[in-house]
Order: sequence, then C-alpha cells, then structure tokens
Amino acid sequence: LRPRTAQLKFEVAVDEPLSLAPLIIRDQRPILPLTSFGGRPLTTVAALRHAIAAGQVRYGLVDNLPCTAGTARKAYCAPAARWIRVHGVDVSADAGLRGHTRLYRLS
Repeated sequence: LRPRTAQLKFEVAVDEPLSLAPLIIRDQRPILPLTSFGGRPLTTVAALRHAIAAGQVRYGLVDNLPCTAGTARKAYCAPAARWIRVHGVDVSADAGLRGHTRLYRLS
C-alpha cells in the first residue's frame, strides 16, 4: 500500500486495528480505525465517507465474514466495515491476499 497511499492521510481503513500493529510500526503511517477494543464502532459510515471524499483514505482492509446474531459485536460487523464490503471494490487478488481478510479500493 505504501506507494499507492504515500500522499494520503491514512494508509488504510481497518476493521480490527490491533491486528495491524506490525504494519503501523513498520510503515509509521496512520490508519483509520473503524472499531476500538471489543469491536465497538469508532468511525461512523458518515465519517468514513467524508474521509474517502476528502482524499484521506483510498483502501479498506476488513474481514469478509457473515454477520449474524452471534457475530454482531465482531469488528467486521461494524457499520463502516459492512459499508466497505458493499461499496468498495475487492482488490485482494491483485494484492496477493487470500483468506477472509479482504482489501477494498474505496472511491
């Protein structure tokens, strides 16, 4: 992401910020956390959309797992994470990502 986000305020919006600690330390770039501890929503959909429109963030990294009654408190079920899955363009294959964590281009 670094070459594609160098001029942006945030390297990536992420549903589970603690999982990105190694990336944050290595790149020394801020991320836009969508949730706080325990999957509590931190960034609203409106704030995310504003950051995208203002050119502050271009990518979202969220888990692509189903939200059910039993998973409603998971970070990937936060409203902003769900919005990214619906409105973003999945570029995970281009980024070499496999599994349930997906990278979305936001515009």
